[in-house]
Amino acid sequence: MGKFKVVYTDNIYKDNEIEYRRFAEAGYDFTVLPSFDDETIMRECKDADAVMVSYVEMTEKLINSLDKCKILVRCGMGINNIDIPAATATNAASSIQTRLERLHPALALVREQPIPPPLGEAAAACKLSVSRFSELFRRTLGRSYGHFALRARLDQCAADLRTGQFVLKEIARRHGFCDAASLCNAFRRVFKCTPMNF
Repeated sequence: MGKFKVVYTDNIYKDNEIEYRRFAEAGYDFTVLPSFDDETIMRECKDADAVMVSYVEMTEKLINSLDKCKILVRCGMGINNIDIPAATATNAASSIQTRLERLHPALALVREQPIPPPLGEAAAACKLSVSRFSELFRRTLGRSYGHFALRARLDQCAADLRTGQFVLKEIARRHGFCDAASLCNAFRRVFKCTPMNF
């Protein structure tokens, strides 16, 4: 059995470094399509286990070409671009899509800000109570919001380290750590190495 294959039909972010790294850590193949015309989507997604969509119009024709797809996720909000009846009929739809859509405002804030918002603000962005948000977040992403937000901060710190533009003290300050030592401790817990050895 091959690796779980995830295909992103159209990219809405300036880069997909986070997605490539996270899917690689999970042992999945991840691909962003070079173009998103119908023929490319049908060819490249035919054997995908999961398909991520931002703006592509996922018509019944496209959905029916997804032979292996178990998860069809819209990465965005406010756009009705997936033919839900067609997706449901082919078992490509998953309740995870609905949960991710509900969590998207918080996920977008975590991704866009150097310091993720506190739990209460993240819940409010999704128009959920803190307890409902926490339960939905853990059920959907398999970890607490706090753990997810810490990992996002550390991923951003790692990206800053790779650029070589900032000293450790500046990176710690930029991403909400009180000092370089606390950043080093968190980094060691998550990545099993110090920032200097990363």
